[in-house]
Amino acid sequence: MYNPDKPYNEQIAKIIRKTWDHNKFCEIEDGMYPIVRKRVWYNMTSDVDHTDGVGTKGYYLWKENNWTGLARDAFAMNLNDLAMVLAVPYKIQNHLILPEEKPVAIIAVLEQLAELCSDYDIVMTGGETSIQNTLNGADLSITMSGMVGLFNSEYDYELPPENLCQPGDVLVGIASSGLHSNGFTKVREILGDELPSFALKGTKLYYKDVQEISKKATINGMMHITGGAYTKLKKILGKNDALIHNQHKLVPQRIFFELNHRGVSDEDMYKTFNCGIGFVLSMRPEEAAGLFDSSDEFDIIGRVVEGNGQVAIQSFFADREVVF
Repeated sequence: MYNPDKPYNEQIAKIIRKTWDHNKFCEIEDGMYPIVRKRVWYNMTSDVDHTDGVGTKGYYLWKENNWTGLARDAFAMNLNDLAMVLAVPYKIQNHLILPEEKPVAIIAVLEQLAELCSDYDIVMTGGETSIQNTLNGADLSITMSGMVGLFNSEYDYELPPENLCQPGDVLVGIASSGLHSNGFTKVREILGDELPSFALKGTKLYYKDVQEISKKATINGMMHITGGAYTKLKKILGKNDALIHNQHKLVPQRIFFELNHRGVSDEDMYKTFNCGIGFVLSMRPEEAAGLFDSSDEFDIIGRVVEGNGQVAIQSFFADREVVF
């Protein structure tokens, strides 16, 4: 919590350094620029970096003074993408952009980031705060670094398999928490300032779910459904087609039906929004069988067949099929 009696630069430094304590992956040499030494470098093969931000959703989060939401959304957008390559995250840097200097917001964002970092054994090594009075909302961009691949002997190492769906696979969806952090330019165009508070629910974190599933079964392909929504599946289809039905339990949340009712076409709904599903896994049916039966957060939403790299979706919003 922000303390007005102390310089907030000192408060920021204290928050950041908390993420260095008892970290199982890294040790930090403090200085003008902290030096990260990875404790597990000897059994990791390579690094992967990912950068993403909150985007237009920051307009609404700023209006609502939702600082923890700003931090969680930016963190989740990066962590979920690292999950697609089964990377182990270990470090972040951030760039917080505000339309006016607001120490209480800065401290709240960093405290939430530090809490999330501690949950995932990630160190914060610094960042930047930029005040831009031409803006009318906030944004937070994060660069997250992860380690990929484990050595299986002194010299040989193993990378995750190619992220590619196979014919005969079933597609397993994992429920979203709502809009997440994508499509808000379209949302603002349609709803303006009318956005209901329930639509600002934070982006769901999928990393632990994906890691746990990968220990129990082989995942041939996986995709985080973010910007571009279901068109992103084309990246992991190769020459195969994805056929997605609407007879599953991961029904779009109310905000998606409202946007469709306000004039967003079925095609644009599935090209812009996650429509209730934030992550998709492509697996052999025998490996998926029974694995998700006890949870309302998972369901088989379709299958992969030989084809031409198309995605065909039975729309929840009308009795028709969307193909792209």
